[in-house]
Amino acid sequence: MEGRVQEEPEYVYNSPPSRPRNVHRMRSTPTLGQQRGNLLREVPGETNIDAETERIRNRAPVVAEIKTNVMVNDELTFMTQLTIALSKIYNRPLTSITITLNSGICMLFGGTFEPSYTIAIKTSPHLVQSATNKRSAILLQDHMEHTLGVVPSRGFVFFTPVPEDCFGWKGKTIAGEIEELAAEQTPDLDDYHSYTRAVSKAMNSRGGSSTVPRMRAETPNPTFDDVLPNRKMTDGTHARSVKTKKSFIHTLFQRSFKPDETSES
Repeated sequence: MEGRVQEEPEYVYNSPPSRPRNVHRMRSTPTLGQQRGNLLREVPGETNIDAETERIRNRAPVVAEIKTNVMVNDELTFMTQLTIALSKIYNRPLTSITITLNSGICMLFGGTFEPSYTIAIKTSPHLVQSATNKRSAILLQDHMEHTLGVVPSRGFVFFTPVPEDCFGWKGKTIAGEIEELAAEQTPDLDDYHSYTRAVSKAMNSRGGSSTVPRMRAETPNPTFDDVLPNRKMTDGTHARSVKTKKSFIHTLFQRSFKPDETSES
C-alpha cells in the first residue's frame, strides 16, 4: 500500500558455536635441583625409626587400680576378664595391661555403704583424651555392672595421663627407650655425608639429559682493581700535559720580558 513504509525484517545472526580448542597441558617435569632435593631429604633409616617408635608407644602399659567394698571371691577370673576388656578398649596386648585389685574394703560412697567402686586408669596421654575417655568410661562401667553387679551410678572412673618421660618400664622410661632407638638407627654423620655425595654425583651424571636451562656466562663487572691502573695512567697523562703547558707558558713569558729588561738597562 502507498504511504506506508515497508519495514525491513530484523535478522538475528547467531554466531556459530566455537569449536573446542585442543588444550595441551605441559607436564611439569622436576628439575635437577628438585630431584636432588627430594633424594637428599630421604634420610636412610628414617622410616624404620618412625615404625619402631610407633611400636614402642603401642606397647605402653595401661595400669588400672580398682578399689571396691564388694568382696570378690574369684579374683583370678575377675582380673582375667577385666584384662581382656582393657586390652580391647585400648587396643593393647595382654602383656601391656596391669591391674591391682583391693576388694572388700570399707568405702563410703555418696553417703552410703552400698556396693560401689573406683577405677583409676593410668596410661599414655594419647590414650586418655577427651573423646576416648567418654567411650572408655561407658565400656568399663558396663563391664563392672556385669561382673560385680554394681550400677554405673555407684562407680567413679579416673583417667590420668602419664608423660612418656615419667613412665618407667624395663629399667628405662618410654622416652628414653625411644631416644636410644633413634641413636641406634640414625646413621653416623660421615655415612650421611657419603650418602649425600653419592646422590649428588648420580644426579650430576644424569644432568645432560635433564631439561634444566643453562644460563649464559655473563662477563663479570669490572672491579676497582681493574679500573685503578687506567686511572693512574690517566692521572699521569694529565699531569704531564699540565706540566708541558706550564713550561710552555713560562718560556713564552720569559722571552716576552727579556726585551723590557734590556731596554731599561
